[in-house]
Amino acid sequence: MKNLRIIVLCSVLLATGVSDIFAGPFGLEFGMQEDELSEIAFLDDASENGYFWILPPNPSSSFDEYYVRMAPSVGVFEIQALGKILSTSAYGDEIRTEFYRIEAMLVQKYGQPTSRYDSIKTGSTFADPKDWMKAIQKGDRHYESYWVAEDGADLPDDMNMILLKIDTMSDSATQAYLTLIYEAVNWDDGDAELALYE
Repeated sequence: MKNLRIIVLCSVLLATGVSDIFAGPFGLEFGMQEDELSEIAFLDDASENGYFWILPPNPSSSFDEYYVRMAPSVGVFEIQALGKILSTSAYGDEIRTEFYRIEAMLVQKYGQPTSRYDSIKTGSTFADPKDWMKAIQKGDRHYESYWVAEDGADLPDDMNMILLKIDTMSDSATQAYLTLIYEAVNWDDGDAELALYE
């Protein structure tokens, strides 16, 4: 399914052109309802936890898949983009280079991150540099940058947080991608509402 979605997305990119990652984000707005989204973007059926796969009006050449999370009364309260899958060394050099590139673009728009993490779980058996990506895959290491409004990040009024992080494919520590998440100020309300339907 992922390959088909990528093919469809590439067709949209060719037809509409490529925007940068600062258009709204991706031309989307927090609070939009399903009918509003359907007027400006292709919207797939809802999946688990209220996520919808979407082709946004302003996609970026740096990302391959997009999701929004919606609750009935809150509308869109989370926007998520998954980067291209990159082959990287066990040390993570290539995916970290891509991370720095996207982070620099976000810094131009929102200023420096309010926090950065390159942390390894205490006692992890993957603490050696040659196991850097394996630690990411196993959940022992986190490599993330955050822009948090309450910590002083210069975010739009309706945005609470931005998170950029490195993820890996479940079956390969050397196939990695970036995850970029935007959260609305009413994220907690949306998440709580969806929990009522579980």
